[in-house]
Amino acid sequence: MQLLKMPLFEIFLPIIQSNKIQNWTAKDFWKLMKLSKKDRNRFNRQRMYRILRKLVEFGFLV
Repeated sequence: MQLLKMPLFEIFLPIIQSNKIQNWTAKDFWKLMKLSKKDRNRFNRQRMYRILRKLVEFGFLV
């Protein structure tokens, strides 16, 4: 799946662009994602992990 078309990627892009990401955990990304209480569910958390794995795979994160 192409990274730009992944669900929630449009939320990740501003986080990546406006922060210096060093020694972050998935929890740090989750806190900065401006999701409503309804959208803070297990399904979206799994989507977030998929995006993080792809960012590591493509060399954007370590």
